[in-house]
Amino acid sequence: MKLKYLMVGAVAASLSLTTAYAADTRKVDSLFGVVELPVVPKSVFVEDPWTLGNVLALGVKPVAVAVFKETSLDYLGDRMDGVKQISWGDDGPSVEEIASLNPDLVVSRGGNSYGNFNEERCNNYAQISATYCFFFAWETVEEMHANLNSVADALNKKDEAAELIEKYDRRIASLKARVEATDLVNKTIAVLRIRPSGYQYRNGQEGILIKAIGLKLPADQMDPKAEFEGAISLENLDVIQADIIFVQVDPGMDDKLKAMQDNPLYASLPAVKNNQVFMANTGVWNSFDFIAQHTVMDELEKFLIIPAEASK
Repeated sequence: MKLKYLMVGAVAASLSLTTAYAADTRKVDSLFGVVELPVVPKSVFVEDPWTLGNVLALGVKPVAVAVFKETSLDYLGDRMDGVKQISWGDDGPSVEEIASLNPDLVVSRGGNSYGNFNEERCNNYAQISATYCFFFAWETVEEMHANLNSVADALNKKDEAAELIEKYDRRIASLKARVEATDLVNKTIAVLRIRPSGYQYRNGQEGILIKAIGLKLPADQMDPKAEFEGAISLENLDVIQADIIFVQVDPGMDDKLKAMQDNPLYASLPAVKNNQVFMANTGVWNSFDFIAQHTVMDELEKFLIIPAEASK
């Protein structure tokens, strides 16, 4: 009889644990199927710096993030206090190092319009923790919404995401109205990036915002499907005939910046002649999160909209 009671007790304890576990988790649709995630994640690992800003914007401080060699996160300020940075190696971040952090949730991009580039890593992460991988896009404002909503799905922060999106859209509409009341509607804006591989024009998240608030990129970059970036050189700098230029300079690229500025073709550019070249923070302008997007809007307002309003 005593054994029977012990067995019943053990079964009850097991059912109690199972019920408690179920109450602490929820099923969520991810890019690679339905996954079981913690209701309230307490130790989140973020696989890339672009997702990181949205995690922070939603009020969650992750235990760690994987970063690339050229990643600059200074725009996040003290939000990064206590967040460990793991280097992104040739095969991505070390799964062993991630496991050592005991995360209860991994959040990662899983794929984009070019394919499910990260599926193998997502499978590896799922061996050590609950893992949510999502479709990452970067061509329109609506896709910025979708990225944030995906991260919010992982973190169980849908209400917070809705508030952030409403504020974001309201600010875009306000800036657009101000742009349309100035001569900025007749100007074109080019964005350049100087990185170890050379000089590039850009049409990333900064391009999304430039178009969203009523400003114009060069004609060949106005289509949302235009190339994300393209190579240029010191020998053909004169292709940049925009009225305004923003220049991103990666860490350690000051020599390349000087070489460009000393180039006679650079001096011939309309934006240079009219003192309309502005330096932009690479970490901010090359990011796709809501914190970075608001910071880019701050800079567009400061350098372009306010001066244009003052000159009316």
